[in-house]
Amino acid sequence: MVFILKENNRLKILISAYACEPNKGSEPGVGWNFVKQISQYHQLWVITRANNQKAIEDKLKKHSLENVTWIFYDLPKWLKFWKKGNRGIHLYYYLWQIGISILAKRLSKQIKFDLVHHITFVMYWLPSFLWRLRIPFIWGPIGGGETTPQTFVKSMDFSGRFHERMRRLVQYLLEHDYAVRKLAKKASVTLATTEETANRLKNLKTPNIRLCSQVALSKQEIFELDIKHLNHKTFRFLSVGNLFHLKGFHLSITAFKKFFDKSKHGEYWIIGKGPEKEKLKKLIRVYKLENQIFLKGGIPRKEVFDSYSKCDVFIQSGLHDSGGFASIEAMTARLPVICLDLGGPALQVTEDTGIKIPAKSPEQVINDMADAMFKLAADPELCWKMGEAGRQRVIDHFNWEKKADFFNQIYQEILTKS
Repeated sequence: MVFILKENNRLKILISAYACEPNKGSEPGVGWNFVKQISQYHQLWVITRANNQKAIEDKLKKHSLENVTWIFYDLPKWLKFWKKGNRGIHLYYYLWQIGISILAKRLSKQIKFDLVHHITFVMYWLPSFLWRLRIPFIWGPIGGGETTPQTFVKSMDFSGRFHERMRRLVQYLLEHDYAVRKLAKKASVTLATTEETANRLKNLKTPNIRLCSQVALSKQEIFELDIKHLNHKTFRFLSVGNLFHLKGFHLSITAFKKFFDKSKHGEYWIIGKGPEKEKLKKLIRVYKLENQIFLKGGIPRKEVFDSYSKCDVFIQSGLHDSGGFASIEAMTARLPVICLDLGGPALQVTEDTGIKIPAKSPEQVINDMADAMFKLAADPELCWKMGEAGRQRVIDHFNWEKKADFFNQIYQEILTKS
C-alpha cells in the first residue's frame, strides 16, 4: 500500500544528508534521489554540506523540487582547516553531526517536525545525534558491517592486510562509542543494507531492524539501460569498479585465466581506476593474457552504459560492499551477474538473475567463479533468461519510486505506533 497524504496533511520531515548531490552515484546520489522521491509526498527540511550547495542550486534551476527547504551547513573554518579531501573526513563528519544537532534543536522549536530521518553517510559506526529531538527517528539505510573473510585477508599483500585490519579496528572502537551505542537503541526503525550490518546492529541491541538496500536507479536510468545487445563473436565478461584490493579483481582475473586455458576464447573488460592498477597489469602479464584482459580505466558513464551492450556477463568480485550500483546497472542492461555471496550484491542477485559464489577461500572462489563462467558461456539461452529476469527484478525492487513507497510505509507504521 502506498501512503500518500492529502496536500494539507503532508508530514514535516527533517532529513540529515551529509552527502547529497545530483548527477552523482554512490552516497551523494543516495541522498539526492531519496530527497527527490520523498518530496513528492511530504514537506522536507534537508540539512546537507555547504559544499553541495552550488551543484544543488544549479540542478534546481532546471528541475525544481517543491516541498524542500535546503539548509546548507558546514563547520567553522577554524574547525575544518585540516580536512583535505578524504583526509580527516570521519572526524569532520562526527563534528558535523554534533553541529547539526544543535541547529536542528533550534529549528524544531520553530517547526513541529513529525519525524527525523538520517540518510547519509550510510555507515552504522558513525553516529547521528538527531534522536535527541525526541520525535520518531529513522536511521538508514546504513551499511558498513561487511568485512573481508579472514581466509581472504591472509592472501592479500601487506597494504591490503593492513587496510583490512585497520578497518576492523575502527569498526570495533566505534561500535563501543557511547554515541553510537545510544543511537542504536534509540532509533525507532533502523534500515540495514546487508545481513552483515544487521548482525552487527543486533550486537548493539538495536530493537527494530529491517533490510533495505540503499541502491536504486531512476526511471530515466532504467530507460537508458534498456539496451539491445550487439551480436559479437567474442564472449565478453565485464566488471566495473575502482581498482582497490577489496574489489577482488585478482580473484576474477585468475578465474578468467582458468576459463581461458580450457575454453581458448573470450575477453574480460575491467572498467575503473585506482591504486591496484599496476599490480593487476603485472598479474595479467604473468598470465600472458594481455590480448584477452583489458583494463579500460575510468571512462564516462555514458561509455560504461555502452559497454554493457558489448558484453555478455557481469562479474562482481567485491569482498565487502554494502551497495553495488554496478551490478544493478548490469542487471538492468540484461546481463547475468556472477558475484560473491557477500554484502549488497548477495541481496540483489538471485538464482534467477545470476550465480552467487560462496566465499570460503580464495582457491574455492576462483574455481567456482571459473565454473560459473563456463556454464554461462556455454548456454546463451540461460544468459538471456537471467538477463530478462535481472532487468525485471530491478524494475520491481531497485528503482527510486519503489523506495519512496517503502519509506512511506515505514513512516505510516512509526506514526501509527507513536
